[in-house]
Amino acid sequence: MTSPLPAYIALPVIVITLILTVGRWMLLNQTSTDRLINRSLAWAVLGLMLHERGVAPDVASLAHQLSLGCILFILAGIYGIAQLWGGGDPATVRQRQRHNDAAATIVFAAVLASGTPARRQGLLIDQALGWPAIVFWAVFGAPLAVCAVSILRISVREFRAEDLGLREKLVYCAIFAAAGGLLLDAIAGPSVAALSTYTGISLPDPQMRRKAATFFAATLAAAIITAIPLFGQLTSRMGWDRTARYSRQLQPLWRDLTAAFPGLVLYPADKLIELEPAARLHRMTVEIRDSLLNLRPYMSATNQADAVAAGDGDVQMVEYAIRLAQALKSKHTGALPNPVAAKSAPRAPSAAGDLDSELRSLLELARHWPHAQAAIVAARPQVRLRQHATNKEQTR
Repeated sequence: MTSPLPAYIALPVIVITLILTVGRWMLLNQTSTDRLINRSLAWAVLGLMLHERGVAPDVASLAHQLSLGCILFILAGIYGIAQLWGGGDPATVRQRQRHNDAAATIVFAAVLASGTPARRQGLLIDQALGWPAIVFWAVFGAPLAVCAVSILRISVREFRAEDLGLREKLVYCAIFAAAGGLLLDAIAGPSVAALSTYTGISLPDPQMRRKAATFFAATLAAAIITAIPLFGQLTSRMGWDRTARYSRQLQPLWRDLTAAFPGLVLYPADKLIELEPAARLHRMTVEIRDSLLNLRPYMSATNQADAVAAGDGDVQMVEYAIRLAQALKSKHTGALPNPVAAKSAPRAPSAAGDLDSELRSLLELARHWPHAQAAIVAARPQVRLRQHATNKEQTR
């Protein structure tokens, strides 16, 4: 008995689904919903493997019926998710899932019992037909119908919510369509089997290749969709996400400013890097902002020409960066703070007072920070040269 799909199609689907499932188990297994998704994916991987009946053609009929049993336990997990989605208590999810699994086990036993004649003949259920096939698909379709109706009801309820955006409505439309297709499959299975049994009309696909292709395609799509948060976790852990990138951009500015005020630092650099990217970025922005406030009494005026020479970009931000670099230098050289100067000292230019605007302002400051430091270093020899010339003139 040949495989329903060519190996060059089936094997990549199995491998991709297995990799995504293992990844979710490792990185996304904290919530009840995540655990239900992961166990459903695990059953799906097993079902895909059992669908490859060409690997062991002598027991292909049994393997195929076992693969349909995997689908029943996938549905048990999906139904558990639907119960949570419908307002089920997360504290009792394990108890509810045990009931769902028990129901799936009973249905599976009935499926195996009605599929016994086909297994004895070494045939797939759609090849054997007869009244056992009608019972087989009727019993198998019952949990499909229950799960589909539950999802359809919840989708309609959520779709009617007044505060739902266009994107959310599109998502619920897709879920509604998928659940509708599941319900049609539940009805079509026993109906087509009965029609073929009692009218003599042969089934167009007795090898069940189209059903297998649908199962493979749906499983791959579900694995990829449920792996979207996994991709976010991976990029976050590897520092590829936007939050981690912002933290790296602020790192030099944070390091230089907090070195002048170590009392403001909650975590040292080696501990800060261990925080989640969002927490790390929040901590860095808070400590940079506090350092800027503490440097205000050390600020002095600077020439706009020097600001332009420091680098390309917004002149106000470049000028502020140079004043900040001067203030930091004054702090390190032991200058005393000037409370009066603090009142008139400039603040970092910002488009608005919200957090996003403040973060953009700090990132812009961090971009100009190396130029500002270089400008201060370059200005020191010129200052000493002018002072030396002044002293010589006074001596004459």
